[in-house]
Amino acid sequence: MNENQMKKSEKVASTILRILAIVGLIAILVLATWVVVQGSRALPNIGQNLSAAASSVRSIFRTAPSESLVFELENRTLAVSEPFKVSWTYTGENQPTSYTFTYECGSNVELNIEHEYGWDKLPCGTAQNIEKNQVSIVATNNQTRFEDITLTVDVGTLRDTTVVTIMNADIATLHVPGSTSTATTTTTAEASSTTSTATKTATTEQPKATTKPTTVTTVTPKPTPIVVPLYSGPADLVIEIAQTGVLAEVAGEETFFPVSPIPSNKVAAVTFTVTNRGGLDSGSWIFKAELPTEGDRNYSYTSPVQTSLSSGMQVEYTLGFDEIVESSKGTIKITILPTNNADKKTNNIDSVTIKIDDRS
Repeated sequence: MNENQMKKSEKVASTILRILAIVGLIAILVLATWVVVQGSRALPNIGQNLSAAASSVRSIFRTAPSESLVFELENRTLAVSEPFKVSWTYTGENQPTSYTFTYECGSNVELNIEHEYGWDKLPCGTAQNIEKNQVSIVATNNQTRFEDITLTVDVGTLRDTTVVTIMNADIATLHVPGSTSTATTTTTAEASSTTSTATKTATTEQPKATTKPTTVTTVTPKPTPIVVPLYSGPADLVIEIAQTGVLAEVAGEETFFPVSPIPSNKVAAVTFTVTNRGGLDSGSWIFKAELPTEGDRNYSYTSPVQTSLSSGMQVEYTLGFDEIVESSKGTIKITILPTNNADKKTNNIDSVTIKIDDRS
């Protein structure tokens, strides 16, 4: 074989090698693509697990109330026979000319209220018109050492109630007819008076029958219901989880249904409110939700930046999430994170335990 033939053979061999290399590269790419496709078919949930568990977040804003009525009491334990001023505050455009004041029946307490011309007895359950936003009262209770009464103030469609404790420090025990306990003792000057009036009172007024314990030790004041509180001071975002349940499609729209336990194959949901109970605008903020999801018990959802809330404004959220943990229960924890870091109170966090039905 001469030199020209050898060069020609080498050129043909080089061309064949290039073609084989290109074919091999194409085959490798095709094989890799096939492996990816088959792998994704074999593991259909991988994409879902990598995506955010939070499937929907809806919000409804409520503006601050246009008017409010709330009791303003510095002390909720009142001594008998001592005048006490009960006041309330109305906030709104049209200041009322009068209010309605009353107290519930069912206790041993009787109230007297002050008028311009003196004091009058106010029977329980009887509505009394009050022209000012306050009234002076004197309580009497000769039966028990402690007694709770409920006060109510109304104006138009607004109402507020509060509970106060009436204390008679001169009463140590309570005499119940038919019992062997000692009779009620008093140490007041009126009790030792020898005047005819005092004697007449002592002989004509008899203690009422009662089934209450013979000894009263202590009374814990009941919490005061908050109707529409008045807000002041710096911004204060407060979160309150309302309900847990599921989201289901109704007429093409996702609707929340309170359900317990929650089926593990459904879209779980939680509703909660965020309220600005401060006197200033909150500024922007976010919330973080720790959700009990299958495969990632530490999963957390961080919301986009939320709109500033004015004083008294409230926003209600419905947060739905997939892949709920398949166990008997889980915990949802939601935390408010103000972007200005000015609100560091403990009411920025709320949590709830949900029951899960893993038989679904």
